[in-house]
Amino acid sequence: MVESLTIRFFKDSIEWIFQDRDARVVSAGTGQLEDLIAEPQLDTTSIQVRGVLAGEQVLLTRVTVPAKPTRQILQAVPYLVEEQLASDVEDCFFATGKRIGNELDIAVVNRAWFESVLSAVKAVNFLPLMVNRLSCLIERALAKDSAAASLKFAKLKSRVS
Repeated sequence: MVESLTIRFFKDSIEWIFQDRDARVVSAGTGQLEDLIAEPQLDTTSIQVRGVLAGEQVLLTRVTVPAKPTRQILQAVPYLVEEQLASDVEDCFFATGKRIGNELDIAVVNRAWFESVLSAVKAVNFLPLMVNRLSCLIERALAKDSAAASLKFAKLKSRVS
């Protein structure tokens, strides 16, 4: 029985994996979100769904920040990583991770692409439960020198108007 679904979002496509309770792969595929929706495993209402943003779509970095309250630092985040970006800060979505002393982990994605991912999953009745500040994933990714960012979704029940 399928227990979980993980969707990996690339720039123009997705990959998905259905797993059972023991994390064994039941089935997998690639394509568009519409292709995934046609999969019979999605009939299960108790399925746990996770979304992962492909590493090439996410910039993970660690910056040194002044010894100021975190609230003030959060306002400055876009400008702390501005030199590392290939686009304007206004075109980016920023997520902060854990702050340890004067070190702050930051994840950056293209805002338009990220909003299109969120719109697409909502259009097929997945509701983002959490778009976390990515602290745990950022820590793991930086520690392993790789990139990943995660979203968590819930299958929405059909609404009756």
